[in-house]
Amino acid sequence: MNATSLDSLAEHFQQKLDILSTIMDLRCADEDEDDNYRSLINGLQTELDSLQVVLGLFKIEVEKQAVKLKEKQPMKTAKETLVSDLTHAVNNIPSRMPRPVQKEVASDIRDKPKADTAPCKKSTSQMACKENQPPRSNHTKKQRNVYIPMLDYITVKEFEDVPKYIKGRMNYNQVNTMMDEINKAYKEKYKILAMKRTTLSDVNRKRYEKFKLQETKETTGEHFIVDEDVKEFSNLKLDSVYRSLLTLLRHCGRMKEIRGGGHTRYSCLEVY
Repeated sequence: MNATSLDSLAEHFQQKLDILSTIMDLRCADEDEDDNYRSLINGLQTELDSLQVVLGLFKIEVEKQAVKLKEKQPMKTAKETLVSDLTHAVNNIPSRMPRPVQKEVASDIRDKPKADTAPCKKSTSQMACKENQPPRSNHTKKQRNVYIPMLDYITVKEFEDVPKYIKGRMNYNQVNTMMDEINKAYKEKYKILAMKRTTLSDVNRKRYEKFKLQETKETTGEHFIVDEDVKEFSNLKLDSVYRSLLTLLRHCGRMKEIRGGGHTRYSCLEVY
């Protein structure tokens, strides 16, 4: 029942009460009541009883609806919370999202299959010669999965929790953009290390040997780069902003330093 219906009902009751009040005044004024007066009183009493029954039914229905409304209140609260969270998420979607560990494919060139050393005789037909030759392999390269370490992006919450003296003037997008450049260095280094030495060019062979010389007992099982790798394989400048970035990445658990042998190695840490 809406508010208009309740207002109409209240107005109807008020009219009846006004009539009863008038009748009571008349009764007090004149005690000699005629039959019409008694009939009117009885009719009003019957109607009043009916209205009381209707009011009782309305009261029961209102109580039922109040119980249902109370039961649905947690659902309303959960819906409002969900809408608020989704609105916040839509308004704060970062330009970069955390990504799972990636595996890239590196190619190793295998030795070509050796042909049959016994040549076909000239007297043999061309068809017989083809049948005696070993089948050619369509795969001259072996494809294998190679682990390429990659730094996971910093989340908005992590960036906000970094102390001001560490992040300085760097903003969120700038940090993750610089991380993309560092990931290039990891990617290029471990692509070279995944190749067979016999397939390397002179430049990459020198890089391969240099990478191996940087390894120590402390780096076993670690995937790391050094400043020289960042300088060679990325567009980053090794300036104060770069140093602040490394401090921030260590603070957020994205990398750790391994020192020794004249090198500072930046080991990639996986985020679980």
